[in-house]
Amino acid sequence: FTTPQRAVHVELGELGELPAAVDVAAYRIVAEALTNAARHADAGTVRVAVSRGGACLHLTVADDGRGIDGAA
Repeated sequence: FTTPQRAVHVELGELGELPAAVDVAAYRIVAEALTNAARHADAGTVRVAVSRGGACLHLTVADDGRGIDGAA
């Protein structure tokens, strides 16, 4: 997803062993968010953070794109 017009920064915490279903779900969620940032937001920078807190997996995908129209 990185192009000359878009930078993608990834921050990974210590994840340890994840169940296969969680691994696949996290991958698909992040892939969809990156696709949306590229296709709809016209983002120049996208930041992906993945970390684990106890039994929870935390995914954050943020971009500097134009966002959703307030009237929507």
